[in-house]
Amino acid sequence: MARTLTAWSIGTEASIAVFSALGAVLAGFTSPRTALAVAGLLILAGPLLLPRREDITSAAEPEQGVTDG
Repeated sequence: MARTLTAWSIGTEASIAVFSALGAVLAGFTSPRTALAVAGLLILAGPLLLPRREDITSAAEPEQGVTDG
């Protein structure tokens, strides 16, 4: 468990550093306002990148033709 937490912490710190550097590069090429707008749009689009689940209600209903007995 300790190794997992350590790896998670290192990965988190590294990703923060990488994305901060990418934001700084983008701000250098465009403007800070544009870089913040792009970062905000990426944050808002984040949930769209998550895997989708099947319909929960159809998974909870029993199959037709199957009876308990």
